[in-house]
Amino acid sequence: QTCALPILFDPEATWKRKTVSDFTARPLLAPIFQGGKLVYQIPAIQQSRAYCQREVDSLWDEVKRFEYPHNYYVDLSQKLWDVRAALLAAKENTSLPVLCTMTFEENGRTFTGCSVPAMALTLTGLGADAIGINCSLGPRELLPLVEELRRWTRLPLVAKPNAGLPEPGSSRYDVSPEEFAAAMARLAVQVLGGCCGTTPDYIAALEKELEPRSLCRGPFSIPPAVCSASRVVVLDRVRVIGERINPTGKKRFKEALKNREMDYILAQGLEQAAAGADILDVNVGLPEIDEQAMMEQVVKALQGVVELPLQLDSSS
Repeated sequence: QTCALPILFDPEATWKRKTVSDFTARPLLAPIFQGGKLVYQIPAIQQSRAYCQREVDSLWDEVKRFEYPHNYYVDLSQKLWDVRAALLAAKENTSLPVLCTMTFEENGRTFTGCSVPAMALTLTGLGADAIGINCSLGPRELLPLVEELRRWTRLPLVAKPNAGLPEPGSSRYDVSPEEFAAAMARLAVQVLGGCCGTTPDYIAALEKELEPRSLCRGPFSIPPAVCSASRVVVLDRVRVIGERINPTGKKRFKEALKNREMDYILAQGLEQAAAGADILDVNVGLPEIDEQAMMEQVVKALQGVVELPLQLDSSS
């Protein structure tokens, strides 16, 4: 069992000298990449990372103006692809801890279909220092999603819900600061804050509610698993791995690779998914082609038509 004092995240007070419970009077977070936009044409991962690296570089001079920035914050994205690129760029350009959050619907998925377990497994594996959920829902609706997230990571958790739902015909939200604070205390996460509809009054009420508490997480185990953005496969029994996307001993598949017949290659993936495969093995190694470029093209194309996790198979 591990215990820790809660940390409050107040974006409006990020750069102010402010004491929160027992924490030193200094800024906690340097928020970047807020308001992730929906991108339907998936860019190359190198382009995404290069864009994020430029963002880190352009913001770094601004961040240095503030005293003791403690973390980079990757916030409010619907697409796991975008968060991965931002996380990698931040990790490659700074030694600061990186906190990542995504916004989920009440059904436990983002607007683009990413699940809570898939987010947890992916961002934990890529080296995020804390992960969580923000926006979209109120604190009461966030509780089951946080419980699900806790099952899939040992990282510190972040929660930044809305102040409930907006009231019709006004800019007010239907959860008061006191109700917000009481519901947030039940989440038992390490980093807490607010999104749409919250004000400094909400953060003050939350600080008052949490002041005498420490947060404890009991012992737990995470099942071994692999995932895509929308499908998690727990490795608790024998799993079926489809291996037809492989040129070894397959004359027709070799021709498809040489001629870049993506329809044929994708058909192999779709047929195996329909036949009950749990994971797809992807091997495009041929001496006559650029294996690295072909692997990237095939993986992105497969991710657009199947939900199954992909197992990359290469001798390069």
